Amino acid sequence: MRLVPQTPSQRPTAPRRTAVARRAPKPPRGIAPQDRLARQARGLLAEAVRLAHWAQRAGVSPETDVRRAATELGMTEAQVRDRWSHARLAGLVEPAADGAPVTAGWRLRAWEHDDTAALRGWVALFDAWSLA
Repeated sequence: MRLVPQTPSQRPTAPRRTAVARRAPKPPRGIAPQDRLARQARGLLAEAVRLAHWAQRAGVSPETDVRRAATELGMTEAQVRDRWSHARLAGLVEPAADGAPVTAGWRLRAWEHDDTAALRGWVALFDAWSLA
């Protein structure tokens, strides 16, 4: 309780926030431009993307019918298992409960037109590998 009234100059004021535009730091020398890195990520994960699209269309996980996925995509069963692991770790598909249909993750939906989606998928894959 204050007995003496405060004058405007005595009242505490919140610090003023000002919008400061910050630029993203420049990447180190020798790092390829983002569009080129995204193109490389898309190329290296192309089979995982193809398998994720197949799973979405088929509505089933390739884990439940490896032989069918391998036959329809022209892969070996080992390749299907490996590429499915990549698709899951890169966030191309959403995890589904047993028996639930496979759904596309946001990265798969944005894969072809958003470079950051491709790069984030690539980074997520390596993050997951580093945790394993």
